[in-house]
Amino acid sequence: MPSRGRRGGPGARRLRMREIGGRIMSRARQADPEGRLQRAAECRILTSRPARPDGETIVFDYLGDLFTIPIAGGDATQLTSGMAFDAQPRFSPDGSRIVYTSDADGGQNVWIRSLDGSETKQISKGGANRAESPEWMPDGDYVVASMGDFRGRALPKLKLFHVDGGSGIQPVSEPDDLKMLGPAVSPDGRYVWYSRRPGDWTCNAQFPQYQLEAYDTETGERYTRSSRYGSAIRPTLSPDGRWLVFGTRHDEHTGLVLRDLRTGGERWLAYPVQHDDQESRATLDVLPGMSFTPDSRHLVVSYGGKIWKLPIAGGPAEEIPFRVRFDLALGPRVDFDYPVADSPTFTVRQIRDAAPAPGGDRLAFTALDRLWVSGADGAALVVGRRAGGRAGGRRKVGRSSKVGSSTSDAALREEPVCVFTIVLQDLHDFFPGGELPFAFPHGGRQRRVVNFLDGIPHEVGRNADGGIEQRRKVFVAAPMGKPMSTYT
Repeated sequence: MPSRGRRGGPGARRLRMREIGGRIMSRARQADPEGRLQRAAECRILTSRPARPDGETIVFDYLGDLFTIPIAGGDATQLTSGMAFDAQPRFSPDGSRIVYTSDADGGQNVWIRSLDGSETKQISKGGANRAESPEWMPDGDYVVASMGDFRGRALPKLKLFHVDGGSGIQPVSEPDDLKMLGPAVSPDGRYVWYSRRPGDWTCNAQFPQYQLEAYDTETGERYTRSSRYGSAIRPTLSPDGRWLVFGTRHDEHTGLVLRDLRTGGERWLAYPVQHDDQESRATLDVLPGMSFTPDSRHLVVSYGGKIWKLPIAGGPAEEIPFRVRFDLALGPRVDFDYPVADSPTFTVRQIRDAAPAPGGDRLAFTALDRLWVSGADGAALVVGRRAGGRAGGRRKVGRSSKVGSSTSDAALREEPVCVFTIVLQDLHDFFPGGELPFAFPHGGRQRRVVNFLDGIPHEVGRNADGGIEQRRKVFVAAPMGKPMSTYT
């Protein structure tokens, strides 16, 4: 769920929430300047649900605010409010504090809050931070979270922070493309379980994407703990150290698997549940958080818009009914009118992939999905039909997605030479019988220089005397929508 930005702000409005039939419903009473009702929408909960160590309270996030409810269900008590997006709460070992993520300062950072609201403290700092799935160490003096960067400079990796402050410790820093999410700490504090994968995400992802690992805090070793085609995500350990629950994909659905750590046996605990986020960046982890009850006999989890208590020994899931009533802060409407010119000519406001000519007097660039060449001062000197050995006029010369560097062949530097990375369109129409040389990638390492002579492309090279000669014809694709022309 995307961040709602910082707290407050001019024009902030409120959203009244109510509960119907065990599910959260919303009625948006956001009025426009004339006071008219704008929308009414249904929302479902996608939340983190850890249980308090005494087993009597559940803390969860809903639409960017934190709440608690009794383990038996009932009315929710709101803990946080405002424009900040607060999420992924976890109770401290003594149950007096909550660690969670929040963008209250602009970045998605780790925060700690006392349950009674008397103290709130920011633990990690950074405007571009990407904090996910914080968890307490058993001593209550440290928290561990997956820390990365939204600007792509660093993938989420484990990082330990002392609750009194400091920059934190990153136990695993390599390889750079390693992504580590959802830390879960063993009861003795020695092992930190997590799900890992190479890279942040993959378009049209092929499975598996994630597997479980355990980091040994004493030796620094990492151990693979799963090998499943449907991946293994969001590990959750029981207080007695016997059980592990994690999510996995089976067919088109996500389910929860229960593993007995004593025997290694596995079985489904719940299937299907909420769909996971494996095909995306998973900026709030791949699945919502879960938590065992203190006696390790039940798992508290959310899916289908409800909260459930799943018996580890088997049997039907028990629904935990609840009601949430609160006002949700909304930012001002962002609605501006932008004039769009309808005149025959207009000023291009963005050019891309600019490449200067070797002499520095001309510039090749793309604009409006076309390639152009102008003078270095912006004058209308554009490569067009050749006239007297010089290019002139303001003409479009071809189609390209990228303009690269010029050829290094000194003998060809008298004319502008550009690197084209995709199909050029109708070059013969622009250079009938011309000799304009240009280069394009070949084999990923070389550039071939080509002349268009009589409308047919020829590869150009040096002869034995060091002069330029035509070597052979090359392959060139025809304009889009037409068959490819092959020159051998």
